[in-house]
Amino acid sequence: MTFKKLVLPLLLIAIPFFLSAKTNVLFIVADDLKPEFSVYGSKLPTPHLDQLANEGTSFSKAYCQLAQCTQSRVSLLTGKRPDTTRVWSIKSRMRQLNPGILTLPEHFRKNGYTTAAIGKVFDPRSVENKQNSDEPSWTLPWLPSWKLDYNVSTGKPTAFYQNPETKKLIKGNPEYNELKQILIDNEAWMPYESEDVPDDAYSDGAIANQAIKYLKQFSKSPEPFFLAVGFKRPHLPFVAPKKYWDLAEASVEIAEFQEHSKNGPAISYHSFGELRTYSKTPLSGPVAPDLEEKLVHGYFACTAYVDAQVGKIIESVKALNLNDSTLIVFWGDHGFHLGDHGLWCKHSNFEQATRVPLIIKVPGGVVNNPHARPVELLDVFPTLCELSGITTPEGLEGLSLASIVKSNKPNKKGFAISQYPRGKAMGYSIRNDRYRYTEWLNEEKDTNNPIATELYDYDNDPLETINLSGDANYQSVINSMKVDLHSIL
Repeated sequence: MTFKKLVLPLLLIAIPFFLSAKTNVLFIVADDLKPEFSVYGSKLPTPHLDQLANEGTSFSKAYCQLAQCTQSRVSLLTGKRPDTTRVWSIKSRMRQLNPGILTLPEHFRKNGYTTAAIGKVFDPRSVENKQNSDEPSWTLPWLPSWKLDYNVSTGKPTAFYQNPETKKLIKGNPEYNELKQILIDNEAWMPYESEDVPDDAYSDGAIANQAIKYLKQFSKSPEPFFLAVGFKRPHLPFVAPKKYWDLAEASVEIAEFQEHSKNGPAISYHSFGELRTYSKTPLSGPVAPDLEEKLVHGYFACTAYVDAQVGKIIESVKALNLNDSTLIVFWGDHGFHLGDHGLWCKHSNFEQATRVPLIIKVPGGVVNNPHARPVELLDVFPTLCELSGITTPEGLEGLSLASIVKSNKPNKKGFAISQYPRGKAMGYSIRNDRYRYTEWLNEEKDTNNPIATELYDYDNDPLETINLSGDANYQSVINSMKVDLHSIL
């Protein structure tokens, strides 16, 4: 038999297989995680996320659309801006406001993927039933952290905590609000904890273990998968095993600039009420220096903890021979203030609240590919569709990043827009390579009469110490940025 006669039948068998093969998607999100990784210039060692970045594309200027959990996640998961979905508050129900809206995992499910979610992917407050976390999106039942298996030596955490004394305070099975009040009254509802326990004594270790179980299950199936893994840290409280606190200790740095910006409007700031609900935190005024250092330490420890869990999952992808068929995207839903501007938590349009980590690795894509132009989380939906070879739905408001990830060719936008509500006002903020311009508008979006404006020059003032919007020398910059901002409003 000739070579042609032998090989041609094999090719005819193989070609349909390769044409029909679909790229798996591993979709990992961390809660309240700013880009505090060594690959982004941090002193905190994050070897696993650094390795993922080195194997793909890391975006150093990626921005959320609204710096709070529900709104940011709904925007990414539907590919639409908050003003389109009208999901402006943390308890806005996505499908009540938008009947028939299509989500990212739902679209993959309709294209033949097995879709599954572990942990916090949608904020449960944004979906119709907190027990299913948006049923149309998932092939398999959603697995929240409280339904997972934890280390047998510790059992499940009690309201996040593994401290034995804290656990003793809980009698029976009270409702969550009652439980929280018990802990507050006993000064045990702490904003941090560092028990010397295994990784899976806390939620993110259990989430990583379940992700690995799913990967093993999916590796035996002919169907492609879309696996969403939602880590709970570094959201408050900053709970992580002691070894990560030890690892992070040398990296702790207190924010250099802790004042309001010169000429900065009061509407830009908030009183960080989220942090003040925890024991030992002040009900008003600034955070004491010793607590401040502990909080920063805890946040860094949780970041290191998440990094380690991501490492376990990626190691499993490679061990199961899924590496060449699996796209991996890692992102944070928004940033986090750690004392800068005198602020804590998120809830602003400043850089520390809106800037997020975004890393995308695709089989055959560019490796070690840092990208420094602004992009939006809104861009993830069309990007994953294009990189996975499935159709991109009409009406998405982001711009695909596939050309950057596959061949390092930039797309055309070059700016990112975030927004944040304050009462009946809304602040709209546009970030380009160098500047951030913000307009605070009334309910009518009267751009001719803004309540307040801000402009920050990151080349000369990376800490946002001076609002330059009233400086005539920057008027041409403002006029140019207004055009792009108003084109989106």
